[in-house]
Amino acid sequence: METFYLLIVVVLVGLAATDLVVGVSNDAVNFLNSAIGSKVATYKIIMIVAGAGIFIGATFSSGMMEIARKGIFNPQYFSFAEIMILFAAVMITDILLLDFFSTFGLPTSTTVSIVFELLGASVLLALVKVNTNGEPLSEVATYINTSKALQIIVGILLSAVIAFVVGLIVQYISRTLLTFHYHKTIKSWGAIWGGLAMSLLTYFLLIKGIKGAGFVSGDSIHWIGDNALILIGASLVFWAGIFQLLIAFGINILKWIVMFGTFSFAMAFSGNDLVNFIGVPIAGLESYLIWKDSGVPANEFMMNVLSEPVRTNTWWLLAAGFIMVVTLWISKKARTVVETQVDLGRQAAGDERFEPTALARALVRSGRVIGSSLESLLPRTTRRKINVSYRPVGVPEDPEVAFDLVRASVNLTVAAMLISFATSLKLPLSTTYVSFMVAMGASLAHRARDCESAVYRVSGVVNVVAGWFITVGVAFAVAALFAYIMHKAHMTSLFGLILVVGFILFRSYAYHRKSSSRKKAKGSLVALADKPEFEVRQTIAQNVTQMLNLSLEATESTFDAVFKEGRDSVNSAMKRVDKYNDESSRMNTDFYRFLRKEKESDRELQQGLLKVLDHYQDVVRSVKLMLQSIDAHLANSHAPFREGQVAHLMNLWHGRKIMVEKVNANLPGSDELVQEELRIKKKTLMAKVDEYLAEQLERASTGAVSQRNHELYILLVQEMKDLVAVTPRFVKAMNKVEVKSASSESPQ
Repeated sequence: METFYLLIVVVLVGLAATDLVVGVSNDAVNFLNSAIGSKVATYKIIMIVAGAGIFIGATFSSGMMEIARKGIFNPQYFSFAEIMILFAAVMITDILLLDFFSTFGLPTSTTVSIVFELLGASVLLALVKVNTNGEPLSEVATYINTSKALQIIVGILLSAVIAFVVGLIVQYISRTLLTFHYHKTIKSWGAIWGGLAMSLLTYFLLIKGIKGAGFVSGDSIHWIGDNALILIGASLVFWAGIFQLLIAFGINILKWIVMFGTFSFAMAFSGNDLVNFIGVPIAGLESYLIWKDSGVPANEFMMNVLSEPVRTNTWWLLAAGFIMVVTLWISKKARTVVETQVDLGRQAAGDERFEPTALARALVRSGRVIGSSLESLLPRTTRRKINVSYRPVGVPEDPEVAFDLVRASVNLTVAAMLISFATSLKLPLSTTYVSFMVAMGASLAHRARDCESAVYRVSGVVNVVAGWFITVGVAFAVAALFAYIMHKAHMTSLFGLILVVGFILFRSYAYHRKSSSRKKAKGSLVALADKPEFEVRQTIAQNVTQMLNLSLEATESTFDAVFKEGRDSVNSAMKRVDKYNDESSRMNTDFYRFLRKEKESDRELQQGLLKVLDHYQDVVRSVKLMLQSIDAHLANSHAPFREGQVAHLMNLWHGRKIMVEKVNANLPGSDELVQEELRIKKKTLMAKVDEYLAEQLERASTGAVSQRNHELYILLVQEMKDLVAVTPRFVKAMNKVEVKSASSESPQ
C-alpha cells in the first residue's frame, strides 16, 4: 500500500507541472496586458522583463503553501486516504478548467478555481463521512468552514465591482490632466503623476512581492504594513524628483512606469499564486512522508498537520519558476488570453471578436442615458475642456498599439493600489478579476467604447464575467464528481482519469492550434493598412483567387447534394463559406484603415479596391444563399431535382469554371483581349440562363414540378446568373488597382 500511495504522489507532482503550464497560460494576462497593449517595448523585451519577475518571485517565495486556503476545509477531520482523494480530484479539475478557459482565450482566476475545487471535493467527502457515520446533515459544517467560503465569495465579487469603478474614475482624471497629447502635458503634470504611480507600484512590490521572501523577517513585514503612508510618501518624493530630471532630458517616463509595473506584477504573481499550482502536490508529498513514518493505516491517520502551512523546498520553487518562465515564452494560449483583454480595451474600432447580445445592447443603451445625464450636470465650459482633453491624436502610426501609455500606466497602478490595500487588510480578492475590471473601467472612461464598438466590447465583458461564475460552479461540481468516482472506485480510478485528462488536453491543443492557424491566415489575408501599395495588388489578387475557387467548390457541392439528397457536403461547404464571409468583414475593416492611413492615395486605386471588395461580397452572399436554401430544402425532405435540372445547373457551373480559371490566370491585371473573351463567355452563359428559366416556367405551368422544386431551381439559376455576371468584373476592378500599383516603387 505504501508503494501505491508513493505512486499517487508521483502522479500529483506530474499534475503540478501540467497545472503550472495551464495556470501561467491563463494568468499571464495580469502582467502582460498593459505592456503588450501599449507596445511599450518589443515583445522580446517585455517577455524578458516579465520572465525575470516570475523567476525572482518564485525564488523570493517563502515556500509556505497554505493548502487549506485559510480555512476552506478542516483537514484534521479527514484521513490520509481521504486527503489524497481530495488532492487528486482538485488537481485534475484545475488542469481541465484552466486549460478550457485558456483555449478559448477567456481569463479566469486560478485562486477562485482552486478554492472552489477544494470546497467541492471536501464537501463531497464530508457528505460521505456524515452518511457513513449516521450523523445529521448539519454536521457537514464541522468539516467545512462555510462562513469563510462565503466571505471569500463576497470579497472577490465586491473587489471586482470596486476595481471597475476606481479604474474608471482614475482614468477619467488622468486623461483630463494629461490628455491624448501627453507628450506636451507630461512636462506640467508628469513628475507628480508619475511619482504617485511609481510609489504605489513600489509599495505593491514590497507588500505582495518581497514580503514573501524567506529572508524577510516577520518584524520587517509588520513594519511595512504599519508604515504604509510613510513608505508611499517617501517614494513619491523620490520618484517625483527622478522623473522631473528625466522629463527635462526628454525621456518618456511612462515607459519606465509600465515596465516597472509589469515586472512588479509578474514577481507578485509568481511569489503569491505559486500555491495555486504546486500547493496541493507539495502538501500531498508532505502528507505521504508523515503518514509513512506513522505506521498507522491510511484510512485511520488524521491529517492535523495540514492545519499549518507546508514549507516547500527551495529547489521545488526554482523548478516551478523555470517551468513558468518557459511557459510564458512558448505558450500560444497565453497570447490568446492576453489578446482577448487587449482587444476588449482597444481604443480604435475594428474587427470585433464577440457578437452583440440582448444584454449588451441593453447595458449600452442604459449607459448612454446615464452618461448623458451626468454630463449635463457639468457646466458647459467644463464639458468643453474635457472634450478637448479627450480629442484623439489621430490614427496611431502602429496599428498594433491598442491604447496609449497613459492608460497602460493607469491599468497597472490602480490594480496594484487595490491589491496592496486589500492585502494589508487581509481581504480576499482575485488578482485576475481586479486586473481585468480595472482595465475595463479604464477603457470605458477612455471612451474606447464608442458607437462603433460599444455593444461588441460590452458583450465581450459580459462573456468573460459569465465565465467567472461558470468557474465557480464547474470547479465545485467537477471536483466533487471526481472525488466521488475515486471514493467509489478506489484510488486506482485516478489512472483512468489521468488518461481522460491526457486525451482532453491533446484535443484542446489540436483545437487551439487549428483555431490559431485560421486566425493567423485571416489576419494575413488583407492587412491593407499595414502594407505598402505595391503589395496591395498581389495580396487582394490572392484573396480573390482563393474565394473564386471556393465558390466553385461550394456550388458544385450544392448541386451534387440536391441531386443525391445528402446534406454532409452542404454543411462542409457552409463552414468554409462562413469563414470567407468573416474575412469579407475583416477586409472592409482593413480597407477603412487603409483609407485613413493613405489619405493622399490615388482615388482610382481606392475605387478599384472598393469595387473588388463589393464583388467579393456579392460572390460570398450568393453562394451562402444557395447553400442555405438547399440545406433547408433537404432538411425538409422536399422533392429532389430532375436529372435535366441538375444537368442545366452543372452546365452553368462548367461555363463559370472556365471564366474563373481565365480570371485567376490573369490576375492581378489583364489586357483587353482577355476581357473580350470573358465578355463573350458571359454573353453565352446569360443566353443559357434565359433558356433554362423559360424551360422551368413551362414545367411549372404544366404542373410537372412541385412548388418547392420550382422555387429552389429558380433561386439557384438566378444566383448562378449573378455569379456569372460578377466574375469578369474582378478583372476590370483589379486593373484600376494596377494603374496605381504599377507606378509604385517595388521592393528591390
